[in-house]
Amino acid sequence: MRQWTKRLGFGAGILLVCAAGFGVLMLQASLPQTTGNLVLPGLESSVRVIRDAHGVPSIVATSRHDLYMALGFVHAQDRLFQMDVQRRLGAGRLSEVVGDAAVASDRFMRTLGIYRHAAASINAVSAEFRAVLDDYAAGINAFLRSGKTLPIEFTALGYRPDDWTPADSLVIGKLLELQHSGNYRQELLYARMAHMLPADEINNLFPEYPKDAPVTLKETAALTDGPSLEGLLAALPNDRSPQRASNNWVVDDAHSVTGKPLLANDPHLDFTAPLVWYLARLEAQDIDVAGATIPGTPVVVLGHNDRIAWGFTTTNADAEDVFVEQIDATDPRRYATPKGTAAFDVHDELIMVKGQLSETVTVRETRHGPVMSDIVTNMPPAPANSALALQASFLNDDDKSVEAAWRIGLARDWASWLDALRLFTAPALNMVFADRGGNIGFMMPGRIPIRKAGDGRMPVEGSSGDHDWAGFIPFERLRSCRTIIRSSSPTIGTRPTGSSGSKPTSPRRPSSRSRARCCFSATSCRSRPRKCCR
Repeated sequence: MRQWTKRLGFGAGILLVCAAGFGVLMLQASLPQTTGNLVLPGLESSVRVIRDAHGVPSIVATSRHDLYMALGFVHAQDRLFQMDVQRRLGAGRLSEVVGDAAVASDRFMRTLGIYRHAAASINAVSAEFRAVLDDYAAGINAFLRSGKTLPIEFTALGYRPDDWTPADSLVIGKLLELQHSGNYRQELLYARMAHMLPADEINNLFPEYPKDAPVTLKETAALTDGPSLEGLLAALPNDRSPQRASNNWVVDDAHSVTGKPLLANDPHLDFTAPLVWYLARLEAQDIDVAGATIPGTPVVVLGHNDRIAWGFTTTNADAEDVFVEQIDATDPRRYATPKGTAAFDVHDELIMVKGQLSETVTVRETRHGPVMSDIVTNMPPAPANSALALQASFLNDDDKSVEAAWRIGLARDWASWLDALRLFTAPALNMVFADRGGNIGFMMPGRIPIRKAGDGRMPVEGSSGDHDWAGFIPFERLRSCRTIIRSSSPTIGTRPTGSSGSKPTSPRRPSSRSRARCCFSATSCRSRPRKCCR
């Protein structure tokens, strides 16, 4: 008996060693090929991929088509699982591969319609950038069809990734916009506090709350009696919005030992494994750009080309509002508007859940946007017959922000850089600029709403239209500064000022050192927005 026990133990040990060896072989087989030659169907000519000692690739091609196809292939070699998880997150399809742990996230993404808006935005981009998206997707799909062993995460989860599409790249941009847009959570939190604390105590906690706000705390508390604010806050996925300030700065040649402008950027995104960023250099025809890309997109987000450098931080600008919609007491399929009642736009979303039954989510939308209070399952009947709808600048079908980031890399000077920034929708950013000619500057691109009333700090009623958006602050009136004189321009989470609707969302006021020095006096920008901010 003891002899058989020894034999069984010996056999089990051999099996464990074999299993470990098989795992090691799979891991090695899934690593990217970094030397030798590869055949990539669809290339017009040969492409060189040169990696430095840290594995950072420089991709040298003779055409844009080959450049972006090679970038897609290289991204897929190194970060395919990360890319697939990100597009699944944006599409609300994580539950298909990880099970019910992701159902709340999927329900939230389907309700907001993040992927639907990204897919619709394909029709808004230029033909030139659409070709870039197509070439990039072709490179990723060439890797998927290359026969290369996929990352071990796919084997562990038991699935194979779908082909990549241009919409998948745009939804990653949408996720970045959502990550840097967290004011709607603050609005819900303030409304929840209004049910528990008197106005003076909330003002003590958040001293910047305006004393002459058109919507009082008492009125807000009454508006939100119906929806379960506590349930909604608990149902929202983990908050990925900025919790601290990023920073960047730029100085001219007088402040640099090289005699040229110097620009630095430190975006304080969360540490992840792998990181959000992927460093690369891209060269082809009129393109010579290097910096931080985001796997899944064909764009150098932060970096420089052979003429200019740029960087950005978030502004924490308030570009979203929560509207309390009043539901028709006689017909719950309709809600109140300034012109009478209107029907909700309704459609169903089917969420597939690994190992469990699928879940159907009914999505309702009003004239302001999706009804986000519907993400709370088993919502109790609302005595006030109300629902909470979200209006946000990033929930649109004409978003060209990813194309804007791509065109920045093509810019040759201040004027062409500004032309690229005009395409930005969200998030609103503090962007700094420097060029080889000695020019430095700052611009805050993005759509900042102009509100008919209120400052966007608290949820507001949506039936009268009194708090509706009247458009966006014109690009020419957004904060900017350009100078070639001896100066410097720092921004540390610098907040926008200047026009109705452009209020900050952070409860803490930055110090005077956090404002760019060339023209960013908050007082003067409020009183003279055109003269100061241009």
